[in-house]
Amino acid sequence: MNYYFDFDNTLYETAKLTEVMLNAIVNSIYNKTGKNLEDLKKYAKENFNSTTGNIFNFAEEMAEKFKSDKNKVLEDLNNAIYSGESIVFEDARRFVEKLYKNNNKLYILTYIPDKKNHDYQMKKIIGSGIAKYFKNVIDKAIISCETSGIEANEHFSLKGKTIKMPKGAKKTILDYKL
Repeated sequence: MNYYFDFDNTLYETAKLTEVMLNAIVNSIYNKTGKNLEDLKKYAKENFNSTTGNIFNFAEEMAEKFKSDKNKVLEDLNNAIYSGESIVFEDARRFVEKLYKNNNKLYILTYIPDKKNHDYQMKKIIGSGIAKYFKNVIDKAIISCETSGIEANEHFSLKGKTIKMPKGAKKTILDYKL
């Protein structure tokens, strides 16, 4: 059977991610510049609109405003996004795992208005730790890149990864990395 899931706010607590991302930006700037942490938090909270704003543009703007290393701020932001396993709703994770174990096909539905948002959404999906249950979505994203004239290998790295199995056995699985 096929199951379709909306990612944001169904599987993934998107508001919590916004808080995590803003903290990553603020802490990155604080660690580099020593600016007042409370002032940085206040600025971020008052100036980022999660409904209409682009978090990457905001990170760059904030790094520039507070004279911080833009690349380091973006790196810390990406690390926060890729560390999103705790942001998945636990009951949703258990439900998805159960469906997957019963050999159902699982698909993620998400709004992607442009390429930059596509990359962001894929980072969230990969970072959530549940991408392994949605292999078909990742495959479709790769195919979508290629049919749009975008080099998929610029955004995805597909490698074999050896994992340990019970009783000392090993198995090679596909491992995606953005």
